Amino acid sequence: MAFELKPGDACRLSKRLTVEGKPAFDRGDEVEVLAIDPDPERPGFKYVVFCPALGIRVRVRGSDLDRANCGKCGEPLIQSAYECVKCGWVVPGREDEWRQADLEKFRNRGVARDSHGRPIAGGWGPIIP
Repeated sequence: MAFELKPGDACRLSKRLTVEGKPAFDRGDEVEVLAIDPDPERPGFKYVVFCPALGIRVRVRGSDLDRANCGKCGEPLIQSAYECVKCGWVVPGREDEWRQADLEKFRNRGVARDSHGRPIAGGWGPIIP
């Protein structure tokens, strides 16, 4: 994550997390950053969120969080997108991923594919196994 979150920011978990071996969060669960309080032994774990499954506050890494709302206008972001559909704001640090996804959509436009996702005859260019 190349951007800083602040208390009150809504986020989604980017992966499933456990706390002391117990399931705490599933991928995509929404959480709110309650505080920024780095763990002295693990400085990367600095965002404090509430875990309803365990009923406790836990620290998570920034790399485990994806921003849920636009940093400019506050509108909800589409989970798989890194650009706000309302104002065009792009999540800092995600510009390359967003551009790559956009380029991939353009490349695949109009390309017939087989059940494995490979281009088939009649698509753009030769079939590459």
